[in-house]
Amino acid sequence: MGYGGAAVSTCVEFAPLSSLKARAVLCYPPHVGGCDATRRASELSSAGVEGLCIYGPTSLDFVVPGLRVLGKGHSSVVVAAITSEGLTALKIKRSDSRRTSLAEEAWRLERASRAGASPSVVTYSDNFILMDYLGVITLGKLIELSGLGPQTVLEALRAARQLDLANILHAELHRPQGNVIYPYWPQSPRALIVDLESATDGCGNVSKVTSFLWRQLNLPLSELREVLTGYRRSCSRESYLEVENAFLKFMSAKAKPQPRPPLG
Repeated sequence: MGYGGAAVSTCVEFAPLSSLKARAVLCYPPHVGGCDATRRASELSSAGVEGLCIYGPTSLDFVVPGLRVLGKGHSSVVVAAITSEGLTALKIKRSDSRRTSLAEEAWRLERASRAGASPSVVTYSDNFILMDYLGVITLGKLIELSGLGPQTVLEALRAARQLDLANILHAELHRPQGNVIYPYWPQSPRALIVDLESATDGCGNVSKVTSFLWRQLNLPLSELREVLTGYRRSCSRESYLEVENAFLKFMSAKAKPQPRPPLG
């Protein structure tokens, strides 16, 4: 969910950690016992967080009018946050989460970041993960706005491949629209993957992303099994390159103008 390369001026509304909106995010959802917003605010302040940026595609207007965040899941909320270094992304454990800690996800993110697949982690605790801000240009948004070009597809595949090389199997990449983000779009098509909340060890991210993109592009389904068989069997570099080449081959063929039928 959003992260890297954005200026502080991107923050539409700054909310100090003591403000009503910030406290509503720190202990979302409201009215759940055991969540101490003051303690969480103090923890974030010690980590260098100055306040939250009330911005993003997800509305929490039913909690506090005008409250918006980058994303909301079953066990966490992601919001833009301001530190002395600028804009960051802050993942906060929900007050009703069954998880006891976000530390395990942070460790996976650090591994994925070293592999070049995910944003860098600034710091973390049981209650939050502070990481690079990537923005809000997701794979789903690019599909909606401009469709899928070759570089958009290849960079999503390459991010998935790096995650496979780190032996981290994402649980949600069969629906990757919100988990693949393009932080430097349109200057660069490079993609990163977020939300390793339910990830396990393994290789299979390329297969999931390939299946989704192949269908989005309406490429011949009869070829899909053949494209993926080698990768699923070996997870090797050679089989991965075959996946890339198959996309380029079929996308190129699809882009060629079809000959007109003869007149008369």
